[in-house]
Amino acid sequence: IEYLAGAHVGQIVAVVTKPIGIYIDKSNDNLYVASYSHNAILRFDKTGKFLRKIGTEFLKSPYDFALVPGTLSMNPSVMIADSENHRIVKMQMNTDDSMEIIIDKKENQFNEPRRVRFDSKGNLIVADSNNGRIQKFF
Repeated sequence: IEYLAGAHVGQIVAVVTKPIGIYIDKSNDNLYVASYSHNAILRFDKTGKFLRKIGTEFLKSPYDFALVPGTLSMNPSVMIADSENHRIVKMQMNTDDSMEIIIDKKENQFNEPRRVRFDSKGNLIVADSNNGRIQKFF
């Protein structure tokens, strides 16, 4: 999906209740959406066809996510800010029945982490919203 200079008309590529975070996999143009209402990460192909949903059994208000650097586009690992569970979790996009807790509230006193990103060295950066801080994990 590209923005063309001077464009004034948008095209609906997916319909999602309360989308919060988005990511486009540039290798195949798949669209990933964090949905507050679905308590899940949703995956769509480049035509907008729904492919997969992960996290509904584990997540509570996933605000944001980031694909883990170096994972395969066929089954990417996704790092998720599981906001209302006060933790960061890792899931596989094509294996929705497994989840790994990476960082939880007990270790770092998270209070609704809302954003996750990786820096150029692969370190995880977390915006810990209600604690008013950014944390970097090596």
